[in-house]
Amino acid sequence: HADTEAKPEIWEQWDLFVEKYEALQKEADKLQSVAATGDVDAIKAQFGATAKTCKGCHDEFREK
Repeated sequence: HADTEAKPEIWEQWDLFVEKYEALQKEADKLQSVAATGDVDAIKAQFGATAKTCKGCHDEFREK
């Protein structure tokens, strides 16, 4: 058994977990594209959107 901060809800709500993970991937891909432009304001905005998807998954599936 490995040490983890994941809640057991991940396994009970796998489809929701996968949905949240895919949303993170989508926002991270956007962040990579925006970062390549060098537009600092756009990067900050997209970083915020990406971080929001991280937080959503952590709130649901990660122990504090």
